[in-house]
Amino acid sequence: MRSVPSFYLWCAFVFVFCLTAKSSLAQSVVSGKVQSKETKQAIPGATISDLNSKKGTSSDKSGSFTLKLDSNAKQIEIRAMGYKPIVVPLPIRPGNNVFELVDESNRIEAVSISHKKEYSNKNNPAVELIDLRHPKQT
Repeated sequence: MRSVPSFYLWCAFVFVFCLTAKSSLAQSVVSGKVQSKETKQAIPGATISDLNSKKGTSSDKSGSFTLKLDSNAKQIEIRAMGYKPIVVPLPIRPGNNVFELVDESNRIEAVSISHKKEYSNKNNPAVELIDLRHPKQT
């Protein structure tokens, strides 16, 4: 009688193991570092995403990241503010890959700020209400 419950327990263990093994075999891992092509400085907060499944991650303060992908992933996109995004075809070699982003500068030559007329408080009910509540002290 003891062998029947242990048999079911063993079957459940094998079933769970098979499910876990299948899901882990169906994934690949991409890891690496995102840095500036010009300065070779790490780019923290860069977004790395699978274009098929929209799974993604971001790089840490040293520019490093790790992303688990499905087996059907074809390419990843790496983007960061101020840099041109890149699309990397998969598979890539395992290990620490270095992805370099090119600076995308949008410079403004000059900014001119001007005003057309002075602000007037005359006939403004809001200003009059504030003046009634808080009379000017001289």
